[in-house]
Amino acid sequence: MKALLYREFRIMPVTAKGIIAYMIFCLAVVASGVIAGPKGLGLFNSESISLYLSIINFTFLNGLVTNNLEQDSKYRQQIYLQTLPVRKQQIVHAKFSSILLLGIAFFATNALMISAYILITDGMWTDIMKSLVMAALYMFVFGIMLFAFFSGFRRLNVIFYTALAFFVGPALLAGFFLAGSGTSLHLILTSGFFFVICIYLLCWLTAAVKMRKSGFSAKKFS
Repeated sequence: MKALLYREFRIMPVTAKGIIAYMIFCLAVVASGVIAGPKGLGLFNSESISLYLSIINFTFLNGLVTNNLEQDSKYRQQIYLQTLPVRKQQIVHAKFSSILLLGIAFFATNALMISAYILITDGMWTDIMKSLVMAALYMFVFGIMLFAFFSGFRRLNVIFYTALAFFVGPALLAGFFLAGSGTSLHLILTSGFFFVICIYLLCWLTAAVKMRKSGFSAKKFS
């Protein structure tokens, strides 16, 4: 299992230089937010900057995950991996675990960036809840993508945008309805986040059970 998990991160385009470059870019984004924000030029409010930081991090991780799945699909890695002395469900566990770990790193990095911006500009700490929203979006979209991937569906862009639409639409409707009812924003976001975690775990469990029973079809993963 450890070797499988290591393999998942190896096929992502992540290097030490890339991580350093990304961190420098994040600092530059925070700095630009300070300059363009309400304490600087006043071009954007603090909520816009926090949302912008979250979108940047989400876009970066989307590239990593998509590349991971595309590489596996291109080289039919699932077919090869099931010939090794490992259980089929362990291949699924490694994939979902790696995406979950990336999600944790994403949430931590995003929260750190927004916190730095808030400390510098004396912004509102409620803006950090943007991290929770984007983390929920990440878990929902990529949970659906992974389940579809292990089901043999290869049009990753279609899966991504479909899952995105299924998240954004109901989330906005639920947010407006609950906000109008006087429900606490923190309660709404926290409940929504844990609901999405349950969906991710359900996709994980379903994919693992399905692969344990039927394995990886060469026709599906070609």
